[in-house]
Amino acid sequence: MPRTRGSRKRSAAHPPSHASTFPSNSSDALNEFFKDRDGFAHDPSNPAWKEFRRLAHYLEWNNEEKNAQRENFKDVLAQTFNYMYGTDVNSSESWTALCRVLQITPVPEGLHACRKVGIFAAVAS
Repeated sequence: MPRTRGSRKRSAAHPPSHASTFPSNSSDALNEFFKDRDGFAHDPSNPAWKEFRRLAHYLEWNNEEKNAQRENFKDVLAQTFNYMYGTDVNSSESWTALCRVLQITPVPEGLHACRKVGIFAAVAS
């Protein structure tokens, strides 16, 4: 039976059953967020926030629903970031990896230099 446009809508008060079970130590938290969303076709090659907006439009969330899901989504992004780069702000390896992802060349040597350039690049972009 074909879906009508309104049949996809899901209330923020009733999020999918997996909403509170995102992996805490996995880069799959982002994929889990988009999984099993009433036929939504997640495209992992798109930026995460673009996919969030597509999902909100697809499920026809009102502002209250969108705000509730946005808070959940921010947690997922933080989990993903922490998995990829760690939580130790004094780790030169983490800062070096972040500089590489931000395509800062040459990658600065040392913690202080990575922090300085990494923060500048993140703010400038």
